[in-house]
Amino acid sequence: MKDPYWNYLIENILQEPLENFDKTSFSDSHIEKVFSYISDRTSFMLDDLLALSIVKRYLSLDKLDKIDLFFENYIKEHSFDIIKLLDENIIQLSFDNNNEILKRYKNILHSNFNGKTIGLLDEMICYHFDYSSCKLYSIRFLLENLLHYGFEHFDQWLNQTKREDLKLILLEQIINNPFRPLSEEKYSGSRNPFIKVLYIVSCYRDRFINEDNFNKIFNSKLTDKEKLISLLFYFVKKYSCRKYSDLKESKDFQDNLSFIKETKCLSCLELKDLDDFKLNSSSFLSFYFLFNALHDETTKKELFALLFDKIIENNFQNINPLRDIEYSEIITLMLPELGEEKIEYIEKLFKKKIFEIRFPYAIERNYRKWTSDLEKSLFLLFVLCKFHSNNKDAFLKAFQESRTHKHFNDEKIDECIKHLTY
Repeated sequence: MKDPYWNYLIENILQEPLENFDKTSFSDSHIEKVFSYISDRTSFMLDDLLALSIVKRYLSLDKLDKIDLFFENYIKEHSFDIIKLLDENIIQLSFDNNNEILKRYKNILHSNFNGKTIGLLDEMICYHFDYSSCKLYSIRFLLENLLHYGFEHFDQWLNQTKREDLKLILLEQIINNPFRPLSEEKYSGSRNPFIKVLYIVSCYRDRFINEDNFNKIFNSKLTDKEKLISLLFYFVKKYSCRKYSDLKESKDFQDNLSFIKETKCLSCLELKDLDDFKLNSSSFLSFYFLFNALHDETTKKELFALLFDKIIENNFQNINPLRDIEYSEIITLMLPELGEEKIEYIEKLFKKKIFEIRFPYAIERNYRKWTSDLEKSLFLLFVLCKFHSNNKDAFLKAFQESRTHKHFNDEKIDECIKHLTY
C-alpha cells in the first residue's frame, strides 16, 4: 500500500514537483526545508504531522534527535487532539486476514497478561516477525511517537478505541524497532495487557536475571500476579536444560532463588497460572526448585503433584541414563511431600510395565509400544532404586527378568543397571 502522505510531504512541505522527486534520495537541502517548515509554525494539521513522520526514515542520528524533540514537545501539548483526529480521519485500513503473522498480532492484542502472551511476544521480537503488508511509515511513526510522548491519553485511547487496524500497525512497529523499547516504568502501568507485556519483553529479554532487574520489576506498577508471571517466564527460560547438580551448586541460581523467596511473590502462585507455561523436560528442574521454595504446604503439594504427573507422562524415547537420573532425582525428592498414594502409584506402574513387556508376543504385536514400555520401566526403576535404596535388589531382579527379548539399546540399558548397582 502506497503511503498517501508521501505526496503531501513533497508538494506541501518540500514544495517540489512530485514527478521530479527521486524517492530513493533525500538530500541535505530537503532536510533543511523540513526543519525550516517546523520552525516557521506553532501549530500543525494532522496531515503535517503524518508527512513529517515519514522524514524519520531518511535522517542521520543527529538529525533524528532534532525531529524527535519536535514531536516530543508538540505531542506533549496536543496529544489529546492529535489522537482524536487520527481516530476520526484515518480511513479504515485493510489487511490480509489469512496471513499467519497477522493472526499472531491479533492474538496478542486480545490476550491477557500471561505466560503464553509473554512467550509469543518474546519469540516475535527475537526473530523479527514482520508482517509489513503496508508501508505506512507516516502512521506507524506517528503512532509510535504518541505512545512515547503522549502516553496517558494514548494509552486510554488504545484501551477504548475500536480501531484494531491502528493497533496492529503500532504493534508491528514496536516489535520490529529494537531501538525504541518500552522500557520506561510508565508502561508497566498501562491499561492494555499487550503494552505491559511489551514492557516486560523490552526490559528483560536476554538480561532479565540479575538483582538490579529483579528490583526493577518488583518496584514497577505491575500487579503482584503479573510480576510473578514475568518472573516465572524468564527465570525458567534462563535456567532451562540444566542438571540438578549444576543448579544446586550454582551460586547465581541459588542467589536468584533466595531473592525470589525474600520478595514473597511466590505466595501468589496458583495451579492455573501454569496453564500457559511449557512445563516440559527442559524446565522440570527449574520448576521443582521454584515450587520447593513455596511456604504454603498445600499449594506446594498441588504443584508437586502437577510436576509429578508431567514427568511421568513425558514421552520417554530412547535410552538416556542422564535424563533418567535427573528426572528420578526430582521424583524422589517430591515423593515424601506427595505421600503414600504417589509411592504406590509408581510401584504399581512399574509392575504394570514389567508385565506388559513380558506379555507373550508383546514385541511382535506392537514393537513401538514394547520399546516405550521398556524405556518407561527403566526410568521407574531409577526412581524406585533411589527411593527404596534398601530394597533395590528386588526391583532390579524384576526388571532383569522382564528382558526376554533383545533391545537395540541393550548396551545402554546394561550401563544403567551397572549405575544402579553401585
